[in-house]
Amino acid sequence: MFEAYSRGDQETIAVLERYGGFADAGIVGHFGLIDQARQMLEDEAAGRLRPKSVWQGGTVAEGLLVSGADGGQPEMVRLALEHLDWAPDDSRWHWNLMRPLGEHPEADRPRYLKCFQLMVERAGANAPAPYGRSILHDICAAWPRETSTAEERLALATILLDAGARLDLRDDLLKSTPLGWACRWGRLELVKLFLERGADPQELDAEPWATPRAWAKKMGQVEILAVLEGRFA
Repeated sequence: MFEAYSRGDQETIAVLERYGGFADAGIVGHFGLIDQARQMLEDEAAGRLRPKSVWQGGTVAEGLLVSGADGGQPEMVRLALEHLDWAPDDSRWHWNLMRPLGEHPEADRPRYLKCFQLMVERAGANAPAPYGRSILHDICAAWPRETSTAEERLALATILLDAGARLDLRDDLLKSTPLGWACRWGRLELVKLFLERGADPQELDAEPWATPRAWAKKMGQVEILAVLEGRFA
């Protein structure tokens, strides 16, 4: 069914439906089928939701948020958010914030950025993540998708910083701030952005091995080290 929708193959969709196939929340969200999404939400509220419309224990809104963010569907994400009551410190936000991350065709990029921004507006810029990190840490790293471009990373980080993302948070494993992570992963564009936004280039309170300069030296990031050294002068 997903493949048929991805190709816009209405004939195959009709055949699959004839034999019991249907678009679940994953398909509905990913392809932005907003009318079907509203119907699913109504059916859920009325207790008549079709079995297997969403994963076991999940809600339609949760399913639509996941798939809508994966598919770069801002209106679907907005609809899902209207039916979620998660607090800003809810750990479920983080995994959804990660979904728009990654390289996308230039024409599609604004849609994914909008999905991200909508979620940040609800989750806050410092939603908790495993091991004490934040979504700003993850944007600096090589996951969930190494293929993110420098332009995308800058856009995502700017959305977070404009929403109040903290640059002094340290994760529990690398004991580093987002600036430290940017230095470790060689994200020159983010190093410059964070410094412009007030990040501390020295971090005298950090473990000696976890300072931005220590990471730049260890990972051989010559350009980043030069930028940091320039800030010390």
